[in-house]
Amino acid sequence: MLLGASALSIESEQEEYFKGEEIVITGSCDSETVLIAFLNATRDVVEETVDCEENAFSYSYQTSFLDPAGPWWLNALAIKPIKYSMEDAQTRIRVKPVRDSEYYLIRFLSPSERTIARYTDTDISVRVTDAEENVDGAKVVAWDAQGEKLELTALGAGKYGAQYSIPIDTSLEEWGIIVTAEKDINGVVRGGEARVDVSIGNTPIEIEIVKPDTKNFEIGNTVALEIKASYFNGKPLQGAIAKVSFRKKESDMQGAGSTFTHNIELDKDDIGAKKIVVLVMDRFGNSKSTEFDIIIGESLFSKVIEAAPFAIITLVILAAVFFLVLPQRKKSTKISGLGKRKKSLEKDIEKLQEEYFEEGKWGVEAYNKRIGELEAELSEVKKQLKIR
Repeated sequence: MLLGASALSIESEQEEYFKGEEIVITGSCDSETVLIAFLNATRDVVEETVDCEENAFSYSYQTSFLDPAGPWWLNALAIKPIKYSMEDAQTRIRVKPVRDSEYYLIRFLSPSERTIARYTDTDISVRVTDAEENVDGAKVVAWDAQGEKLELTALGAGKYGAQYSIPIDTSLEEWGIIVTAEKDINGVVRGGEARVDVSIGNTPIEIEIVKPDTKNFEIGNTVALEIKASYFNGKPLQGAIAKVSFRKKESDMQGAGSTFTHNIELDKDDIGAKKIVVLVMDRFGNSKSTEFDIIIGESLFSKVIEAAPFAIITLVILAAVFFLVLPQRKKSTKISGLGKRKKSLEKDIEKLQEEYFEEGKWGVEAYNKRIGELEAELSEVKKQLKIR
């Protein structure tokens, strides 16, 4: 099948090949060299540079049991330095397994998860067996999440594995982990192939609210917000930005790297429980949001201002009571006391006269002295009562 246009083209001798056969391609070109790349989905199978001679190129590749079965894209790429241009062409073939290439049974031991986050360290490990017997001494390879070939190390007892850290910029899509094996026993080559699919997820981001360290605020206060953010494994964020939402309004936070700050001014419309939402994103599309509540109350000053009219009225009433009511009450109390004293003095005078004139209990001199004292006091009381 022939695809491509212009001066660059690529053609395969066959549309289908079996594992172990040689793939032969030819094509036309007008550049000095041509880059040849064979891909199985996103998996890099081979990459070679060939010369363009007399406007043509050719290339052959010997497949093995370590190559993945399935559709392959055969790509040709030509770069022309003088014209600063690039051309590409491609054709598609299918590589099929043979009986001996599926001889060994490959079982995945890990990963066991079906979703793995970017930036995660994971193990790719398998066991290779032949009729339940462990197969040691084989060549075993896999393809990582970005299509690079990864050689698995023999661990013994038919086990092979490798540690792998998923790059943070890996596409958020399904990762078909293909593992192939090949072993030559006295000139007899046998192999195996297995696949497990996992999903690549976003890298978790952790957010720490450093400030505020209290939830209670008053009108007129400033909420000094400070956060620290990092990836779940403690590594610093790459190309991160942070935003804060308050009163349904989103604002950019200041900072870079892992620390971000922002100030929020509180006014009278913010009284009550309010929610602050923080969003952190990196340049790869990973994101995390968190939220927390603050309680906003009235300040003492605002309460005084609000209560001022009532306070003024209260002061006026108190002043009226102090300057008008209380003196009148004191005067009334005093008059009441003088009236009682007047009646008491009049009774004392009347009794004294009875004892002197009728009973003869008093001498003239003592009587005159006592009656004078009582009449003098009675006269003074009458003056205060303004009685004549």
